[in-house]
Amino acid sequence: MVDAAIAAEPGAWQKYCSGEEKALGALVGAVMKSSKGKADGKVITALLQAKRS
Repeated sequence: MVDAAIAAEPGAWQKYCSGEEKALGALVGAVMKSSKGKADGKVITALLQAKRS
């Protein structure tokens, strides 16, 4: 799901990788939308942070 969110929001991913922390919200939102709100926001955030590293 995280990879799908990155593919759906490439601009937000680019901004997030450049250090713009606010862009993380768009990526988390994309995952939440695809999971119909069932995904854990903290887990999504941790996965995105790990992927950025």
